[in-house]
Amino acid sequence: MKKDIKQQRHKDELIALSKIKTNPKAFYSFAKKFKTPVSSVGPLLDSDNQLQSDPVRMGSILQEQYARAFSNPDKANLTEVRVSKLVAQSQSITDLVFDEQDVLGAIKAIDRYSAVGPEKFPAIILNECGLVLVTQLWRASLDSGDIAAKFKSQSVIPLFKKGNRSIAANYRPVSLTSHLIKMFERVFRAKLDDYIEAQNIINDDQHGFRTGRSCLTQLLHHVEDILNDLNADVNADILYLDFSKAFDKVDHAILLKKLNLYGIQGKVHRWLSNFLSGRTQHVVIDGVRSKVIRVLSGVPQGTVLGPLLFILYINDLFSVVKHSKIKVFADNSKLHKSIGSPTDCKLLQEDLHAVVRWATINNMELNESKFQLLQHGKNQELQKPYKLSTGLVINSDEVVKDLGVFIDKDLRWRKHITKKTAEAARKAGWVLRTFSIRDKSTMLLLFNTYVRSIVEYCCALWSPHLQCDVILIESIQRSFTAKIAGCSNLSYWDRLKRLKLYSLQRRRERYMVILVWKIFHGAIPNSVNLLFKHSERRGVTCVRPLGSSKYSSINTMIFHSFSSTASALYNAVPKNVKSIPTLIQFKAELDRFLQTIPDTPPTPGYTGANSNSLVEWASSKSQL
Repeated sequence: MKKDIKQQRHKDELIALSKIKTNPKAFYSFAKKFKTPVSSVGPLLDSDNQLQSDPVRMGSILQEQYARAFSNPDKANLTEVRVSKLVAQSQSITDLVFDEQDVLGAIKAIDRYSAVGPEKFPAIILNECGLVLVTQLWRASLDSGDIAAKFKSQSVIPLFKKGNRSIAANYRPVSLTSHLIKMFERVFRAKLDDYIEAQNIINDDQHGFRTGRSCLTQLLHHVEDILNDLNADVNADILYLDFSKAFDKVDHAILLKKLNLYGIQGKVHRWLSNFLSGRTQHVVIDGVRSKVIRVLSGVPQGTVLGPLLFILYINDLFSVVKHSKIKVFADNSKLHKSIGSPTDCKLLQEDLHAVVRWATINNMELNESKFQLLQHGKNQELQKPYKLSTGLVINSDEVVKDLGVFIDKDLRWRKHITKKTAEAARKAGWVLRTFSIRDKSTMLLLFNTYVRSIVEYCCALWSPHLQCDVILIESIQRSFTAKIAGCSNLSYWDRLKRLKLYSLQRRRERYMVILVWKIFHGAIPNSVNLLFKHSERRGVTCVRPLGSSKYSSINTMIFHSFSSTASALYNAVPKNVKSIPTLIQFKAELDRFLQTIPDTPPTPGYTGANSNSLVEWASSKSQL
């Protein structure tokens, strides 16, 4: 029996693994069966503090919880609504021109295995044969401004976050909407994006939901600004803000007025007005639907247009901040002020009050108790707390989690590295307990899918230079690869060769080189202000910034920052590789070059020729 069970488990694993690329939903469903803990929603506490386990009753409890997030439409004061840039009538967008090719591209973008929406229309059918059906449907919808009610209904699936499972507030709503309308939303958004970019409407410091921008580009820009302050021997105070249920609070009347001021008018504005109005939602638990309620506010979650509408809604937030820099990724916002005197502290305080006033005017809600403060710099006399009009005092923290990265006041990254390696080690342990197969292809697939991404998220920002940190991160891959069949008796360096893997250290450096290439070619914004020059011998090179602070510790920090390290790495790449104009070919040639460079990362018990950095290998090569 044990043998039969083991063989059947082995077959199930192979079937699940074979679907990881073609049907990832099936693979993750298999894997999650072995993840602990596994539990459904509830039972939930009701308003009388009684536990309820009936799906209908639990659905009502959650529906009431989610309805509390809506803003009150009656509080909207349209007379005070402003936008950051008025668009002339002659430059407005009133209609969309699209054809079957646009629709075909939108259909192909839909994952055929994604969950069905409220109308139960399978994505796979739309993916295979929806072109003729939907092209005429949505052309008529745009012309008439009419959208059927079924396309404005959303199923809400509660997803447990953390804390007590009996408390409704600990379940995040995940919305499922119609695939049919999401397809047209993709077409609609592509045309609207073109107009918005042409009119330069969105502020450059908004990095959320925009092509070429990401959490990493926002964090690189932010940390570079802090280093510039420290290099000038002034402090940098960062106030981290928190909007409560920001996407759910968006006032429809205010949003529609802003869209009109941005030149989004005519048929486009009328269709969006219909898209936002008359929406409904219901909660689904164990296949049972709750009662249906009207959605009073918010950009529809689970839609394609929702994120774009949100960043248009908060775009004028940048214009109310007069003395500081405001950095934004979707609703994640922070104020940054260079602090060289007590007057600078007062100016930051003024900007903080301006943000609070903006939230009131725009019918938004700030969660002031979750505001945080990081104060970077050597002048401790200027490191004072800030106050809100409610009397709440914001004191300085030692570390703040910003877009998934732990940033400490000294920018040393040790907290982030320690937490992420521990998380990756736990995930690796779960993978090894869940899957018994130990062949090379399976193990590497599982490692890449579940483990490696944890220690590589935004790694260009915090890439370590201390050998102890490099070894700590490398231990994740070193330990996992030792479990691969036929590799347990090999040293880590030999395993990398046998498995044709880069060390995690080499992968980080490779990634930074690619980022510099993208900056040079305009694929991502040059928010770190890299300077490029050209020479006949070396081709395009990047000027490596060096610190000029009176404090050696700050100069060291700048020397190991992204802008400095990535510049040196890019300069170590041969001229013929850097000159390649397309990304795919550049990556291929870069890999061919890296294959000629030894990859011997710092490993306990082994002494390498150097730190294994590409910069050192290139330097030693040039000296031969």
